[in-house]
Amino acid sequence: MQRPVLTPYQIIRQQSGFTLIELMVAIVVVAILAAVAFPSYLNSVRKSRRSEAISALTWIQQAEERYRANCTTYSNTLAAPNGPCATAGGGIGPPPAGSGYYTYTIDYTDAPGGTAYIASATANVGTSQAADANCYVMSLQILAGAVSYGSYQAGSGPPVPPAAPPNNNLADSGKCWSR
Repeated sequence: MQRPVLTPYQIIRQQSGFTLIELMVAIVVVAILAAVAFPSYLNSVRKSRRSEAISALTWIQQAEERYRANCTTYSNTLAAPNGPCATAGGGIGPPPAGSGYYTYTIDYTDAPGGTAYIASATANVGTSQAADANCYVMSLQILAGAVSYGSYQAGSGPPVPPAAPPNNNLADSGKCWSR
């Protein structure tokens, strides 16, 4: 029996295309790669957004030091300045506007000479930064001239403002404040 002679067009037509199994394997490989890469990507984005909080807390620290250079204590509010040394209830003013991922607060204590405060940046609920588990709240603490950095999980929050050193009540500064 003699084989039929195939034209080049017929040969190409018989060999073209992918089987359903080949397509499914390719889809599964892409899905596995996406499942591994996407969480890593989100963590990188959250880490980069922490720089907004670090920048704002550093701005607050510098503003507090400028305030204290002219007054005898630190300011206890982020309200707009209203005269020297908050004579009319003013403060250091809010930090520069960011992208809205954090809310900033100052917790003030009446330590001897007004030498302590904790400035905090709390991730706003409803933003992707709220899923930044260990860095939900980032804090900068000043106590008797010493600076400490800390971060907290959602719900644990920063400690009450300290009354005396040592300030060992800040947690997990290495993960969120690393540069």
